[in-house]
Amino acid sequence: MKSTKGDQPTPPAFNPVWEALDRLPVAPDLTKAAAEQDQTFKTALDLKHRCSIAVVNYKGGVGKTTATFFLGAQIANDEPKKKVLIVDIDAQCSLTSVFGIDPTQTDDHNVLTLLTAGKKIKPSMIQRDAFLRRGRYGGFPPNLYLLPGALEVEDLDYELAKEQRVTKEEFFAQCRRVLALFHDFDYIFVDCPPNKMLLTQGMLRACSNYLTVVIPDRVSAYGIPRLFRWVEDIPLADRPRLLGVLINRVIRNPSGITDVQEKSLVAVRATVAKHNPLCLKDRGIVGLWPNSNNVCKVYDEGKSHLGQHDIGETRSRQAAVGDCVRAASMNLTSVCK
Repeated sequence: MKSTKGDQPTPPAFNPVWEALDRLPVAPDLTKAAAEQDQTFKTALDLKHRCSIAVVNYKGGVGKTTATFFLGAQIANDEPKKKVLIVDIDAQCSLTSVFGIDPTQTDDHNVLTLLTAGKKIKPSMIQRDAFLRRGRYGGFPPNLYLLPGALEVEDLDYELAKEQRVTKEEFFAQCRRVLALFHDFDYIFVDCPPNKMLLTQGMLRACSNYLTVVIPDRVSAYGIPRLFRWVEDIPLADRPRLLGVLINRVIRNPSGITDVQEKSLVAVRATVAKHNPLCLKDRGIVGLWPNSNNVCKVYDEGKSHLGQHDIGETRSRQAAVGDCVRAASMNLTSVCK
């Protein structure tokens, strides 16, 4: 902190990113119930959420966001007594938009506010449920929730370097603190951006598991070995377990999967098998999907995919997206316990 004439300290400049939580009209809850919630939260910090899953890939455009949404929605639909949370940490906020929410209209009730709030985030200090959203379209399961994203998360690395308020390790701990707030959820999916920025690194460390999505072509699959090596460089105590790989945009012809894609699939299977995936079926391949991005067409019309499980080229040899999603979600829930 710099000094001015008269040795009067100059207060730090107001930063809309780091002071977001202070602007929310929240008063501490000093009740006995709140104290018990704080203790439960503290216990949750010591243990990762068993069914927390980071969905990652270096490459953009492979279908991570739609896969995250499909899987979370399907599990919520199939297990109505269990709560499912989807966390949007991608600066594009596509997942937030899929829920029908404008990321510029969340009144600071978003993931960025929690990420920059430090140790203030505990149940007695915030109204946690005010940060949760449900889908605005028809057909969303009532047990499916979203922690909205924020466009400004793309500036986090710059803000961390400029402000120097927290170290990298402290920020990683903050990511874990954010997920621990939602320890009572049965499943947590984190939609990660296609980069190695600190937020992606932090959420990988905060999750118990990770899943990668890839298109079966040479360009999309090229970075998978590097991704695995990068995760394996994370210290063992923080390292997430590999669930497997979800293959998106599989093209089928009358005789089966195309030859070009089949060659890529052989290579992907061989690579995944070397890294001990939890999903042992099909050597770590969680699912083979046609173009899951077709969900975007449905939401452009203001509809929900959940009542339309025949999305896909059902008149051709392509499998229906809904059938593939159901099979993949069953694979995940069988090993993520």
